[in-house]
Amino acid sequence: MYLVSNAWALIAGCADKEMQESIFNHIESKNFGTRGYNTNSNGFRAPVEKAGRIGLGSGSSPYNHAQSFYVRACCECGHPELAYKATRYILPFEEEYAPVAKTYAPPFAIANSYSNGQRFMHRVQFQYLSGTVSYVLRTVYNFFFGITYGYRGLTVKPCIPAEFGDCSVEFTYLGKKFTIHFKQTEKAEKTVIFNGKEWATKINENSGKTMAYFADEELLENNVIEFEY
Repeated sequence: MYLVSNAWALIAGCADKEMQESIFNHIESKNFGTRGYNTNSNGFRAPVEKAGRIGLGSGSSPYNHAQSFYVRACCECGHPELAYKATRYILPFEEEYAPVAKTYAPPFAIANSYSNGQRFMHRVQFQYLSGTVSYVLRTVYNFFFGITYGYRGLTVKPCIPAEFGDCSVEFTYLGKKFTIHFKQTEKAEKTVIFNGKEWATKINENSGKTMAYFADEELLENNVIEFEY
């Protein structure tokens, strides 16, 4: 079970709902290990001819960039708790998920991967040498909070873990300031207020989450959005 291709099948929308749940079930049962999500459910025992560049290991370790793709897939399909679970294994600063005594790494350095080898179990590999850093940043604003820039406007489609509770974000888009207050609610129909007015919403067919669109010409210099999730 290869984490990357399955994550991207979910991100690209290639899988219907039945296949989505099958992929999630298989990843959770076959790829999840004690140090996060392994790139392959089983490692290669020997190099495979003509399969591409030979790597530095069996391919069965938790590779953080692959885990980041899985986080995105979880958000695209409406599974915020799975996304948050994977994110906590990527980040280096929670002792429960990245114990310094095992990783031998500072708690501020996002690693490329973690070792699954018996001699160096959970040891960090290639800290500071990872494109994961930028992808984790996207995880926060683009996938959890759902702030998505388009050609003619801004879409907000959050997939926020319950542990976040009520939370707020501030950012600048096209030189205009935004504050979004996300409010956790059990209501079936979520409400969005944009600059004091109730705003039109849609349900994202893939994630089942509420989303709203704000056209560029409707934006003010300072914008406030109240968004129930």
